[in-house]
Amino acid sequence: MIKIKIILITFILICILFTGCFNPADKLEINITSPQNGATVSDTVTIKAEVTVDLTITKVEIYVDDILRGVDDSAPYTIEWNTKTASNGNHKLKAVAYDSKGICCEDDDTEVTVYNEITEAPSGSSNWGEMVWGLDNWG
Repeated sequence: MIKIKIILITFILICILFTGCFNPADKLEINITSPQNGATVSDTVTIKAEVTVDLTITKVEIYVDDILRGVDDSAPYTIEWNTKTASNGNHKLKAVAYDSKGICCEDDDTEVTVYNEITEAPSGSSNWGEMVWGLDNWG
């Protein structure tokens, strides 16, 4: 009976020390920390995600509007996003973390507004003033 108790105690200690299986605080969670929800972004921005338990993370995927934009396999988990490749307006960011067991978690509640100023007339437009202001001429 004592052998069983020793084996059980040893198993529990190993489990706690090496896998965290009895520690509910070690639940895998991910959060996009930059840019913040509701931010207005332009040009190139860094999207950064942080995880609560970083010991077993194998990769973090970062998405913009459900399109994979990059993968990072080491902390800090970041990608550079050229917002000029996106339309002006609201865009949803999502980060998905995978651990060594294939378990994943995601954060998909971050929304940003892209605002890049238009500095030149789009190709094919003959009169910039007419296109922007509805004017036939500048006079």
